[in-house]
Amino acid sequence: MTHGFAPLPSDHGRGRGKIVRSLAPDASDTGKHRDLCTKMEMPQIFAEKSSDHRLKEYRSNFQIQETRNLTLYMGLLFVDIVAGYVMRMLVTYLTDVWKLSLVHATSIVNIWEGAAKALPLAVALLSNTFWFIGRARVLMLCNLAYAIGLGLLTLSTPPLLGHSTGTCTHYQAECIGTTQKILFFTALPLVAVGMASISFVFAAISEVVGEEELTQEEVYSSHSLLLLPNYIGGVTFSYIKPWSVRFGIPAICCVVITMCYMSFCCLDIALLTSGDWVEESPLTKVIRVFVASASKVYHKLDGFELYEKTNTPSLPRTRWLRCLDKAAIILPNKSRDEQENDKWTLCTVTEVEETKAAIRMAPLCLSFIIGGVVVSIGNSFFLEQANHLNPQLGKLKVSFTLLLVLYDMVKAPLSKIRLPLRLGTSVAILFSVLCCITAAKVENRRLHAIIAHNLLDRPDDRVPMTLFWMVPQYVLLAVVDSFLEQNVKLFFQRMIPTSSLLYLSLFTRAVTGIGIMGGVLSVFVVGKLSERGGKLNWFQSTLNRSRLDKYYWTVAALSAASLVFYILLSSCYKEPQTEAEAEAEASSRP
Repeated sequence: MTHGFAPLPSDHGRGRGKIVRSLAPDASDTGKHRDLCTKMEMPQIFAEKSSDHRLKEYRSNFQIQETRNLTLYMGLLFVDIVAGYVMRMLVTYLTDVWKLSLVHATSIVNIWEGAAKALPLAVALLSNTFWFIGRARVLMLCNLAYAIGLGLLTLSTPPLLGHSTGTCTHYQAECIGTTQKILFFTALPLVAVGMASISFVFAAISEVVGEEELTQEEVYSSHSLLLLPNYIGGVTFSYIKPWSVRFGIPAICCVVITMCYMSFCCLDIALLTSGDWVEESPLTKVIRVFVASASKVYHKLDGFELYEKTNTPSLPRTRWLRCLDKAAIILPNKSRDEQENDKWTLCTVTEVEETKAAIRMAPLCLSFIIGGVVVSIGNSFFLEQANHLNPQLGKLKVSFTLLLVLYDMVKAPLSKIRLPLRLGTSVAILFSVLCCITAAKVENRRLHAIIAHNLLDRPDDRVPMTLFWMVPQYVLLAVVDSFLEQNVKLFFQRMIPTSSLLYLSLFTRAVTGIGIMGGVLSVFVVGKLSERGGKLNWFQSTLNRSRLDKYYWTVAALSAASLVFYILLSSCYKEPQTEAEAEAEASSRP
């Protein structure tokens, strides 16, 4: 399946459908990128070759560029899949090898995972803010950080530097010295930045390709191809026991991909410099509106013309937060051209309305953040519980990573389901309630098994309870994670129809990431509240002594409250129409 490459001009009408933007090198644009990819200097080729020969040369170079791009994209995806599975098992590494307490280990994992989800938005803003560095160079630096981070993570394992640092080489807590800790905590943010850059790349590709225009067969075949190594990797890594090898495999793969990136400039330059990749970031737009309105605070709205571009989709003016409308005032004492050239003193009515819509929807983010708190439980507490359950399936011994594979298998097809505007997010929050209730019931059963077999003070022993008791809660969690991001993005897209789809996608991931990091705060607050009246804290140093079932009930109650809050608040929002849509609707009325 080709990823968004447009047909040649002479083949117009023969290729598949409508591509949102072409990734093919344009003869009129490639001269600007001569310093990055000299092989793409199409104007020189066109000037020197005959008409038939240059068309053949163009197609040949285009096919080479297409193959190179697809190879890089698949390589980036493979690295992200492999590294993702390893990092999702990080909590077991911290509790089994480092012997950290339950709360300490899960806090590290949740902060890292939340940052990895929130950073793609920061990478997008950075690449647009520091445009003079070049987006290709920004992404190259991020991939370089990825390779370095995975390398440092591998070096932080005891067997590799144990002799050099004077510590032992066993996977034991006493073998983790100061050097290993420094390497480990230096590696985590670098890996998060690297994963963020890959998320940014594929979010942009998805928008440029316009996946909603693909046929159903193409979408399914694409997912089968891309997700197959995901499932194979999840099963394979369960049989790799040394953590130095688990960390080392993605590190080596990432180094190879990064070298290819730096050698060939594989990311399509036309892609990196087209469309919304060079579009102004929403954050800058919001700041401009506030600055422009503040600069005209002493001007009255009445009697002034408001600025709007006629060749772009526009939003009708609303009467809410009218103070921001001053950003669109055209002052009579300055020429119109002079004001249009200064974006920090003059904004369009649509830009003002987009800012208003963003402010209005800020309270709704609280409901979405609670959903992120539920997601945070999956790669922390759930995995730690699964790691100590009975892995036997008859005579076959399976790994708890099978639950992660099941999670991905459920999540993948659900990500394409589109529900009505408000229903989708409501369903996601409802399933988060069901997930927490199910997890609480399963944990209560696990605690009863621990007490019955006298395992309270033997945290490393396996609990005589099958691993597959956790299948229902992982299925429900996959539904939550899939529906939450997709439908929150759809909701914001409907409420701000003129906004960038790329930034909406990254923003919804960032909201989920904030919720995952908020899971750390929720554990701290709930733990402190549980101590009131001289009672025992629900979160003890070991899993067997903790009362995670009570915490799950608490999160279920918070999710139920956020569902009610979302339904009440979202009912107050009316889906806006662009002026063109409003005019079309008015003209259709009798």
